[in-house]
Amino acid sequence: WPQLSFRCRARPRHLASTPVDAMRSPVAAAAAADEIALVAHGAALPPELSQRIPRSDVEILTFLLAFLESEGLGMIPVFINGGYVRDLLLGRSPDDLDLSLCLRGCAEGVTVGGLLEQLPAFATARPELGVVQVKLATILSNASKDKNVDTFKAHFVNTAGEKIEVDVMPTIGEEIYSDDNRIPVRDQRGTPEEDALRRDLTIGALLLKVRPSSGGLSYELLDFYDGVEDIKQGVLRSPCPMGKTISEVRSLVLRTSSDEAMATSLCLEEAQALQVLWWAKILLDDPLRICRALRFAAKLRFRLHDAFWSAIPFAIDALRAKVAGGRKNTEYLKIAGCGFDACASFVGDASLYSIGTL
Repeated sequence: WPQLSFRCRARPRHLASTPVDAMRSPVAAAAAADEIALVAHGAALPPELSQRIPRSDVEILTFLLAFLESEGLGMIPVFINGGYVRDLLLGRSPDDLDLSLCLRGCAEGVTVGGLLEQLPAFATARPELGVVQVKLATILSNASKDKNVDTFKAHFVNTAGEKIEVDVMPTIGEEIYSDDNRIPVRDQRGTPEEDALRRDLTIGALLLKVRPSSGGLSYELLDFYDGVEDIKQGVLRSPCPMGKTISEVRSLVLRTSSDEAMATSLCLEEAQALQVLWWAKILLDDPLRICRALRFAAKLRFRLHDAFWSAIPFAIDALRAKVAGGRKNTEYLKIAGCGFDACASFVGDASLYSIGTL
């Protein structure tokens, strides 16, 4: 891959993406644009989109909600999160079901791990729900286990013999990262809005709140940081906090005198500075997100918001120090797997901007 040399400037218009999945046919893209026009924060997901959720996933969601109700915990909100929601809104077939449980109002002893441990017995007792077997596995590294991160992978088997993997974790609040580790100490009693803010891109910060309804399940879209609008515009952008001042964000991000000088040299207005510096914080917390952003730009043919290129210099040293070369190469190989157009888009960005040796 080419070595990049940083220059802070906007991406040329001729390289900008076409909104709403430019890699599909015009007819399919137009249909997706019509459907996404129907969604908004706090609104029910329209049937045109909810019908795309695979039946096997609906069974798992129904099963989990029934379990929580049986335990007297039906008040625990259940959310679908991440790329699953993004792909659903893009008109793609969603996969990789990731769920979050909001345990904020629960007793301290209630954990994701403790709840999931009861699912195998519940599947045996309630086969009519369509799930006949559940196996659990941790998805954590040793470092994550040391920090007691409450995250698990559940393997569900339905009556048709399909095996579906689902990652389950609590909604996360504040995350505190160390300078030498990408795994944070987490507040595992966060709100949905806090959980969305910690995501690296707005299009991955979308949540679907799942509830039982008379017709099966209902889905409420939570879009705290305008991810739907970014999908419409074909833009990749980080969430940006609404309740923090520029001074608060500067204190989180600008750790050295050179950081201060770099921020001053950008000559940004306050609103622009907040977006750039918060994105810098996100990249500093986990520098691999630099590579992920480039991958999603190539894969989705979306334009990276100009703030990304201003934020990179704050995190480039952390990318070299905290992320193994093999992990970065994995991201680049994923770009290669997206085909020629995706690779050409990546190389186009690489030739225009430098973030040093990746």
